Amino acid sequence: MTTKKYDFQFVSLISQRRALLKNNNGDFFVASFAVVNDLPEVLVFPANSVGESTSSDEVAGGRGYNSLHHFLWENVSR
Repeated sequence: MTTKKYDFQFVSLISQRRALLKNNNGDFFVASFAVVNDLPEVLVFPANSVGESTSSDEVAGGRGYNSLHHFLWENVSR
């Protein structure tokens, strides 16, 4: 199985639990985060298709993409 890995740059907060990100190709994404079973979860999906969410495994390498996960959890979710 191959996973895509992007470098994301924080753009701005959308709400208390959502942030706007931009990847290294200039595409915009929305990161949505929550606590599920005492674990932080982050879903990232293209900003131009908010109705069609894409799993973080497909977009950001899932839990293996620690830089995005930790950046959002430490800097945005509080």
